[in-house]
Amino acid sequence: MKKLFSLLTLCVLIFSCRHQIANPYGDTTKICFEEQVLPIFQSSCAQSGCHDESSHQGGYVLDSYDNIIKQGIVSGDANKSEIVKSLTGFLAGKMPQSPVPALSAVQIQFIATWINQGAINTTGCETGCNPEVYTYSGAIEPLVKTYCLGCHYSATSENKNVDLSSYEAIKTQVDNDNFRASVNHDDGLIPMPQNADKLSDCKLSQIDKWIKAGALHN
Repeated sequence: MKKLFSLLTLCVLIFSCRHQIANPYGDTTKICFEEQVLPIFQSSCAQSGCHDESSHQGGYVLDSYDNIIKQGIVSGDANKSEIVKSLTGFLAGKMPQSPVPALSAVQIQFIATWINQGAINTTGCETGCNPEVYTYSGAIEPLVKTYCLGCHYSATSENKNVDLSSYEAIKTQVDNDNFRASVNHDDGLIPMPQNADKLSDCKLSQIDKWIKAGALHN
């Protein structure tokens, strides 16, 4: 009986630790909701048929701070937050559902750390965007993953057949000028990111410089 109790205790501890999400940034590096969390929800969750205002699957609308904070988030404790459990696969029906790509470990850490820091509506933050960093790997790819990939994971009728899932696919949109024009909100194209704020001047500068430098896979 004692051995059985010890075994059960060990299993509980292992199971609990497996789903604990640590704060990899420490308590001093603040996560900015507006710049680092909201775009993830808007791109990967707040889509038609999922968690936008009209669809509200499971009662969740994830398109703004006021809606995101309504349910599924325990301020100060990411490990007790239903949204984090869904993102990590702890609950049945891991989110986002296929074919939308799963969030990266870094994106989940952003959300979890933001919750652990109090789930505050932090805006106008200085998040360290450097306009002089404009390589594909250092600026463009992370930007596309955060702001675009939730919709443009492949070419579909819903996203006007615009695929941004790889360097080659992005380069196609660069070569026809749709990528630059849409993020700059030029006339004649749907402004991107859709249903979200325009990208910051710093991010637009990174895109512009990358394109002018040849849009290299660097």
